Amino acid sequence: MNYIKITPYDIANGVGVRVVLWLAGCEHHCFKCHNHETWDPSVGKPFTDEVLEDLIKKVNSPHVQGITLSGGDPLATYNRADVAKVVKAIRERCPGKDIWIYSGYTYEQLQTDPVAVDVLDHCDIFVDGRFQIENYAIDLHWKGSSNQRVIDLNATRLKGVLTTYC
Repeated sequence: MNYIKITPYDIANGVGVRVVLWLAGCEHHCFKCHNHETWDPSVGKPFTDEVLEDLIKKVNSPHVQGITLSGGDPLATYNRADVAKVVKAIRERCPGKDIWIYSGYTYEQLQTDPVAVDVLDHCDIFVDGRFQIENYAIDLHWKGSSNQRVIDLNATRLKGVLTTYC
């Protein structure tokens, strides 16, 4: 798995001050995507154990609320196994920090893949669905188009029914 960059202080990709891991590779190629340079899974740098250690250190900073995984698409089929390792490590080693993840796949589409389900089981918020320029609106919170959903995974697990955030 490759990554493009790590943003250590971000307030646009989730609630509070966040670390954002921008991953390489996307299978969707949404028209008018604002991160089209991340589509190729071979761009960027390899995500190594040293990068993971640096990421964990950044997430554990006292003023950081959590981490957001974006890209590209963290849940591109070729990223899923490595992303599972990342979210499990963060969950274990960054107590009290939340995990947000973005994907062009919908929640329902991912339910057939045990690795994707495992990733989502370790996340708190999931922003799902492809960006659609015809549904773009500047006033949407944490998503680019109105077809996308900001899913509260903890509430979804608790209630047994898909629950959106806010």
